[in-house]
Amino acid sequence: MARRRYHRRWEIETNFGHIKTKIKMNLLKCKTVEGVLRELHVFATIYNLVRRLMISAEHYRSVTVNRIN
Repeated sequence: MARRRYHRRWEIETNFGHIKTKIKMNLLKCKTVEGVLRELHVFATIYNLVRRLMISAEHYRSVTVNRIN
C-alpha cells in the first residue's frame, strides 16, 4: 500500500515538473491574485487537454502515456 502511494506521488511530482518546464509555468506573468488564478486555470486546462490527447494516442500505439514526451 505504501509503495503504491509512493509511486503515485512520484507520478504527480513528475507531472508538476513537466508543467513547470515544458509549459513554462515556472514564471507566472500576472501580478494580481485574480490574474494568477486565471493563468493557473489556463495552464491546467491546456495540460489536461494534452494529457487526454496522449491517452487517446496510447490506444493507437503500444506505448504508455508516461513514455510519451
